[in-house]
Amino acid sequence: MWHAPATNSWRRVRCSLRERVSPLREADPILIVGAGMAGALTALRLGRAGYGVRIFDRHSHPRPTFRAEKLTQDQIEGLRELGALEAFEQANWGAVATRQSPDQLHDLSNCGARHEAWLDALWNLWPSSVTFTPTAVDAIYPDRERPCVRLSTGETVFGRLVVVASGTWLGADSGLDLDYEIVSPRHSVCVGLSLAKSDDGPGEVVEAPPGSALSYVSFIPMDDELRLNIFTFDPDDAGFLPALKADPIKVLSHAMPNIAAKLHEAVVTRPFEIRIVDLKRMKSPAQDGVVVIGDAFATVCPASGTGMTKVIADVKALTEIYAPRWFATPGLGSDKIAQFYADPHKCAADALALKRSINGRKSVLGETPYWRARRLVGRFKRGLELAAAQWGRPAARPFGISTRRGADT
Repeated sequence: MWHAPATNSWRRVRCSLRERVSPLREADPILIVGAGMAGALTALRLGRAGYGVRIFDRHSHPRPTFRAEKLTQDQIEGLRELGALEAFEQANWGAVATRQSPDQLHDLSNCGARHEAWLDALWNLWPSSVTFTPTAVDAIYPDRERPCVRLSTGETVFGRLVVVASGTWLGADSGLDLDYEIVSPRHSVCVGLSLAKSDDGPGEVVEAPPGSALSYVSFIPMDDELRLNIFTFDPDDAGFLPALKADPIKVLSHAMPNIAAKLHEAVVTRPFEIRIVDLKRMKSPAQDGVVVIGDAFATVCPASGTGMTKVIADVKALTEIYAPRWFATPGLGSDKIAQFYADPHKCAADALALKRSINGRKSVLGETPYWRARRLVGRFKRGLELAAAQWGRPAARPFGISTRRGADT
């Protein structure tokens, strides 16, 4: 368990700052730490609702990062409800929209875009009430009247509320008293690979054969490339990842014969990317004037396809229900903040993400009779499908093809 203490020195600084300022002012902005997906969506929603928002990020523009690149249908609807879908349409379709008529474009769930392209389009939607400051936040100081943040420049900025959406960054010197539970260390590995695009066909998800260390591979057509997201639950397999990096086409074709034909003559166009994920979640109680959302609250396994779902649930609950309710009365004590963490829709999204994350790993590596039996049934079905193919009879569903998962790197 990792514990980030709020030191006495931070408390003394906070108290000395409070002595020099007036109580909560409606003119104070809402402060958002982190302009990733959760922070950017929150800024968009609160800014459009008429709140003054100041958002901080250490990067002046979205940097290339191996994160979510594909949406599921429920996530598309959630983004539509948040009024943010146009950013994802712009990033996903890109130049393809100039080559094809609208009725020829793939559904958003059958194509994707690099995560930084999503963010870039999303940042461009922020209204004038959102002020972006490309500066790192060194510390966050809870307070029920005027919480504040200290920037790397030395400046201290006060606000009505601090929203922590900084992903997995929350260092021991953040100023917050946070407790995290490590649910599953080195839970999964995600590998990203870019191939030369040969056509404008739709994306697909191909499951690995039962008994394989791989879970599935997601083919995601993008504007100028075909992305492969590869998911495995064995980060300690010392030989697999180096071999995959050295010759990804050969290794994938051997591990998953059902995609060998698709990879025939494929050309890798960009460097191999890898991300190892620890599952962790926040245990510490709510704090005055500060709310934690997205990956800063709890991480998920990308193979579960639930990361964006969890972000959307957090943003909707905070911006539609709790922020307006909190600001209706003076003060933002921990009792108010706790209402957000107890929201039933947020809790349901968190529980679903955790369940799918844990079960995804068990489906590949679980040693109990139940999971062994599931893999055995999978092998039996695979045998039937191969036999049906050999005799020229189509199987009920081609092995390995599934549209139920989303590649949520």
